[in-house]
Amino acid sequence: MLGTEIEACAYSEVEPVRHKLKRCLDSSHKVIQEANGILCGISHPSVCSEVLLSSQGSAYIAGVTEVYRVAKRIESGMKSLNLEDETLKDILRNIEFGWHNLQAFLSFSPSVLQKLPSAFNLDYLLNDLEHSLADSQNGNCGVCLLKIPPSTEAASCT
Repeated sequence: MLGTEIEACAYSEVEPVRHKLKRCLDSSHKVIQEANGILCGISHPSVCSEVLLSSQGSAYIAGVTEVYRVAKRIESGMKSLNLEDETLKDILRNIEFGWHNLQAFLSFSPSVLQKLPSAFNLDYLLNDLEHSLADSQNGNCGVCLLKIPPSTEAASCT
């Protein structure tokens, strides 16, 4: 579990953890950029709307949204553990830029846009999630670094 690795390592040993976070955030950015590329390739707004309203299009956007949620949870975990560095911040800025571009395409289909989570629902620090490793007795999510509440199983932290 990534959270356990952070607990066990000294401050000078966080680079391997940052590398894992970078790989995950790079992958998230790639997914969001690919979604932008697909939607950008659609020439007419009516076709874009039709694609987004189809069951396959809705499922695809739901998947991309989950990828963005994971990136936001990782961001919250990084902030709470003070693991940010300029490289990770740059990737997070690129993810945000890509997400905002994607939302512009989704505006062609207001019903799909309404299904997206609000900014408040994606700010995991504001939503008062426990994320301190100092008193963690139940472990942390291996993806987002947030503390897993005692009532959930270790395999899931959403």
